[in-house]
Amino acid sequence: MVLVTCVTMLAACQTTYAQKPIRMAPAAMQYFADWAAIPHAKAFAVSENGRAVGIVYCPEFGGCAGPSESTAISICEANSKGVPCLIYGVDGKPVVDDPKLQAYLETHKGDRSKIR
Repeated sequence: MVLVTCVTMLAACQTTYAQKPIRMAPAAMQYFADWAAIPHAKAFAVSENGRAVGIVYCPEFGGCAGPSESTAISICEANSKGVPCLIYGVDGKPVVDDPKLQAYLETHKGDRSKIR
């Protein structure tokens, strides 16, 4: 009984990473660029339809604690109106090879001042 409960609880707490590129809306790609420009970018989540995002970053002069990836997913899913979200970036970099996002990042600079 205890083993089943632990396994069930762990499965509910697992963070899901993108396994393949997601076709992101232009605004989501720009948000990724802005997030990646932050020196202490922690986690970036995007909805499966590419329209909603959730981010976590550490303040420049403060500590950072807590589960950043699950927090990014929670923020994204609150913005996505029920569409599931996946982790798409960690520590300022994509977690999946996405040529379209790479090309976008090469031609569009991020502006960390836009992240609030």
